[in-house]
Amino acid sequence: MDDRHRAPVRSPRPGITRALALVAVWGLALGTPETALAQGLDVDLFAGLGGGMLSSTDEAVAGSRGSGRALLELGGAVSTPVPGLAVAGAAALGFGGVRGLETGGWLGVRSTFGRDAIATWVDLDAAFRIGPRFDLGPRFAFGARWEFLPALAAYGALSGQLGFVNGLRGDLGLTFGIMGLFSTDG
Repeated sequence: MDDRHRAPVRSPRPGITRALALVAVWGLALGTPETALAQGLDVDLFAGLGGGMLSSTDEAVAGSRGSGRALLELGGAVSTPVPGLAVAGAAALGFGGVRGLETGGWLGVRSTFGRDAIATWVDLDAAFRIGPRFDLGPRFAFGARWEFLPALAAYGALSGQLGFVNGLRGDLGLTFGIMGLFSTDG
């Protein structure tokens, strides 16, 4: 085929690409381990397993209404100089249900209430999923942790996530796991 007859290739969502790049740069600026070490900040690393229910208005996957899936989540949170505020993010792997295997992740801000043996938090994040289709949207979560050893805690989180790019999709998830608690203060 002659190159003169090809349509120009454009990014389908240039605004989304720019927004993701801005969130990533902001997260890296505030949340790199080197920054945390230099400022003496708290770093939490977590790994969790969970499950959830999803619902979709996309006719291509109409059978997914109310279907369940399992979730594996690996991530971390790095505190900022603002007390109680952290940059948090995770990579996620969802499997099961009619959607099969999905990868994804989220990045955003976490407001933590307390750094004692029991603490709670609220997350507001930008999240994405890649599977049979691409989804991008907000994520909101409530969580709590119980420190049972000086640097180790058990946690649980309830999250809700929406996807708007390819039809409306909503997920509710419940995750339980282990969290390592580190402080660079010494």
